[in-house]
Amino acid sequence: MDIGKIVSWIQTAIWLFAAAVFVIKLVRGESKIHPWLKWALSSNGLLRIVIVLGLILSGFSLYLSYHPKSGMNLKATADAWATYRYEYVIGRHFFNEAVVLDGKHFSGCTFENVTFIYQGKGPVQVVDSRLIRHPDSVVKWHTDNILVQQTARIMKGLGQLPPGYRDEEVPLEIPKD
Repeated sequence: MDIGKIVSWIQTAIWLFAAAVFVIKLVRGESKIHPWLKWALSSNGLLRIVIVLGLILSGFSLYLSYHPKSGMNLKATADAWATYRYEYVIGRHFFNEAVVLDGKHFSGCTFENVTFIYQGKGPVQVVDSRLIRHPDSVVKWHTDNILVQQTARIMKGLGQLPPGYRDEEVPLEIPKD
């Protein structure tokens, strides 16, 4: 939990405590105000408004701390991915299977007639590995992530995909829910 959320929770707790004490004192008939404060506020009604307003603003602050602005914080993502704890896959031969790439570090692996699945949920590293291609085989790609799909479209448009690339290798249409 970050410091903003902690402060919001403490602030909300203080306002709830203040409101509870005020209501208890009001019910018991013990609600008294210092003379100069009584002069400034002139009634308990204003105090009620201040407490209600404080609770509303605290609740809003708490809401914002759990629901940040829409959009991806790319700096935070880049920092998190720079120190990402990969799942290591070493020396494995993948054949006729789906290979999930997200969050994995492949070292010394071979890939033969596989479908790569990448959703963009974590970084990928491939080191000293190779792709075995047969004349009749096709390397397939799959993703449901619109950002990964858009990247494939850009690469295709710039001619950066391998020779023989076909649109059906990467589903470029937006998946239907």
